[in-house]
Amino acid sequence: MRLIAAVGCVPEAFPMLRIFMFPSTKIGSFTLPGCIHDLAVVRIRAKSTVKAATAVTAGVAVTIQNRSDHSESIDSADLDDGVSSGLVRLDVSIVDPGNVEVCQDAVVVLDNARNAALFSRGAKILKPKQMLTVNFFVTYECTNAQPLDRRDPDRGDYEHVATVYHEVLDGNPDDHAADDSCPHDPLPGNLDSNPPPRGVRDNGCGNRKPDRTLGAVVQTDVIR
Repeated sequence: MRLIAAVGCVPEAFPMLRIFMFPSTKIGSFTLPGCIHDLAVVRIRAKSTVKAATAVTAGVAVTIQNRSDHSESIDSADLDDGVSSGLVRLDVSIVDPGNVEVCQDAVVVLDNARNAALFSRGAKILKPKQMLTVNFFVTYECTNAQPLDRRDPDRGDYEHVATVYHEVLDGNPDDHAADDSCPHDPLPGNLDSNPPPRGVRDNGCGNRKPDRTLGAVVQTDVIR
């Protein structure tokens, strides 16, 4: 019989109630008063430029943070396909104005080899404030790619948006949607009150804006 740890929705102040052992399958969170369900996307790492005459594939990394008041149990199956389903989903869209560079739809897949390392010992137990990085492969293709022009503020060809879906873990929706996607602006006061009692800093997510704050789009420019 294979046993795995399942994490109930119990605040970290009560560790003896938090971990239970069940056979075979993951047990979802228990609904107890005071439980906060909050995951946030805190970073997207994508190449600002890729050079290619044809299609080119590059890695993109999305980092999430557990801002719940309890540990979250994440299985490899929770990642699903990472595009239309799964805990963390990456959308990559064409933003080339007028499609002058004749860009094709991006192809997004999970980097299964790198992600497998996250679950080498079974389910990943993510404690409050801990982070987890999910890796993707993105294939970009612009058949009329232009040379790099740093003077062009709109030179990006593709835009990345990452979103985390807490309900994939246990059916409970996220209690705080303001930080579920990246890019997002800094939260008021640069602070997320979750997890209590002190919360965590939230300076926004994405590239830097002209005023140096985070929250700008994350783009990749295909050049020749």
